[in-house]
Formats: sequence, structure tokens, C-alpha cells
Amino acid sequence: KRPEVVLVNAAAGAVGSIVCQIAKNVYGCKVIGVAGSDAKCRLLIDDLKCCDAVINYREMENEVERGAGTADPAELFALKSTEFQKRLRRVLKQIDAKGLDIVFDNVGGYQLNECLSRLNYFARVAICGAISGYNNDLTKQQTDNTVSPTGLYMKHGMAIISLRAKIQGFIVLDYIKEWSNAKKELARWVLEGKIRYQEEDIRDGLENAPSALVDLFHGNNNGKLIVKVGEQQVKRKEIVSRL
Repeated sequence: KRPEVVLVNAAAGAVGSIVCQIAKNVYGCKVIGVAGSDAKCRLLIDDLKCCDAVINYREMENEVERGAGTADPAELFALKSTEFQKRLRRVLKQIDAKGLDIVFDNVGGYQLNECLSRLNYFARVAICGAISGYNNDLTKQQTDNTVSPTGLYMKHGMAIISLRAKIQGFIVLDYIKEWSNAKKELARWVLEGKIRYQEEDIRDGLENAPSALVDLFHGNNNGKLIVKVGEQQVKRKEIVSRL
């Protein structure tokens, strides 16, 4: 049986990097990571060794915006979609794959939209986040950086039906009963060297919360971004002992 093809966006983040490592190192999948800088792409390829191919979406967006001139938001969204699709086709060819079996989506917007057009039969799409649309004014029609569920269905509905694909929201609280086993498996995979977790990006003081939030949306953090508001800490050894 051929390895399944997995695409993860926000792939260098605290969640995405673990998803990539589990897919690659535990289940033997071919993994495509989408990240926002050359440094993050190198982390996935050279350091964590959890991706077979990567897409630097921020570099792509900058190129599109430089060449777009006075394009309005809707035109810019379309241009980014087209360019992302080109790069998606390119990396699929690079890893000798025709489409995607699994998409773990943290972003939404044009990235999710274009991934849905590259699904294989019986593909599964987990919607874990939608950071591209967190700042949207939901009282207004959005055309620049998001796609509504209705819009997704109108564009991909028949394809999703014919491909027997599944799209499902993913919230970790739904799996509370499995946490104990999951922690044991994660700890075992860490000890076996199959996954590595990134050190937290800690900013000191509540007064730095606004700038930390801005950095989060610009991708200027590595690992989980935390604002430290007090001195009490739980030692890492205590956490590991509880596993």
C-alpha cells in the first residue's frame, strides 16, 4: 500500500510540527508542510526531518502582492489562490503524488480552499483552526482572506461528494477520554526519538501581551507563544513524571 499524503499548514507551529512528526515518523506518510519563512521550512526539512516537501506561503504572498499593483482584496485573494495552487501541484509532483489523503488545517482561507481541490478518494480533512480569518468582521461579507462554508460547498460540493471525502472540525476536548493513552504514546514517541517538541517562546510581563499577539499573527514566534504573568512554574520533570 502506498504511503498516504498529508498536508499540514502552520506546520512549524506547536501543533503543526507535532502533527507532521506523527504523520512522518510514526505512520510513515509523505508529508507536505506549509510554513511562513525559510527558517521555519528548514526546521521542518533539516532539523525535525518531518516533511518531504514544504511551501513558504509568506514568501509567495509577498511576491503576489508586489506584482498585484492596485488589486482590490478580492482580486488579491484570487491571485494568492492561483499561486498557491501552482506551488501545491509542484510539491505533489516533487514527492510523486497525485493528491492529498489527509489535510490538517490550522489556517483556513485560500490555503484550505485550494487543498480541497487536490483531494484523493476518501480523503479526510481535519479543521483545527482558521487563523487567517480570526480578525474578520463577521457582520460583513468577506472576500479577501476567508471562504465561507457556503462558498466552499458551492465550489467543491460535488467533488467532495464524488470523492467520498470527509471534512470534520477537530477540538481536543472531544477526546478527553483518550488523553491518558495519548499522553503515554506521545511520551513513548519522544523517548524513541520519533517526535521532538519545541521550547516555548516565553515573553515576560502582561504589558508585552499586545506585542506578543501581533507577533503571533505575523508568525514571529517559534513553538508555543506564552506570556508569563507570574513566577510560579511547574518544572518539566514534574510534567514528565505525570505521564
